[in-house]
Amino acid sequence: MVLNNDISDKALISKAVNGSKSAFEALMNRYLDMLYSYISLRASEADAADILQETMLAVWQGLGGYDNRSSLKTWLFAVARRKLCDFYRKRSRESQNECTFADILPDSCEDGFCDVDSGEDLAAQTVERLDTADAIKRLNESERELVHLIFDAGLSYTEISEVIGVPVGTIKSRMSAIKSKLKYYLEVK
Repeated sequence: MVLNNDISDKALISKAVNGSKSAFEALMNRYLDMLYSYISLRASEADAADILQETMLAVWQGLGGYDNRSSLKTWLFAVARRKLCDFYRKRSRESQNECTFADILPDSCEDGFCDVDSGEDLAAQTVERLDTADAIKRLNESERELVHLIFDAGLSYTEISEVIGVPVGTIKSRMSAIKSKLKYYLEVK
């Protein structure tokens, strides 16, 4: 059974809770790339795939408890964040070493950071892209996470507050500080 994209998340959730695997797959296909991007920001490719699988299993098992108090996207990111924490807690216990967010960030900038409009702009956009990626790398781990949630995942401040458990006002002040840092890093190069 193929489900089209016109079906609402709410309808797909209802079908998935009642056991429809195709409804669950259709629902997750809407958010899979965003979740993988978020997870892979903090994990190697192999680990990200495992963590994504654990996230999907937790979503499947917990979908009946989803109560619509937050958006589905916010709820999914919260589940992914918990699975990331579980993964690194377990790894830390196994290795007896503390692993930080900075240790697991990929060194290279992801492809697709910005689109190139024409061949004439390629050099300028490439330089700008590299400068921006370098400036973002200079941020600390919690700052990079916040930048990712806002710009890559497209979450609102309220949604981020629900995902990371920090008041909206704190997120706003952190973003103001991040913007200042990025502006400085881009001016200094």
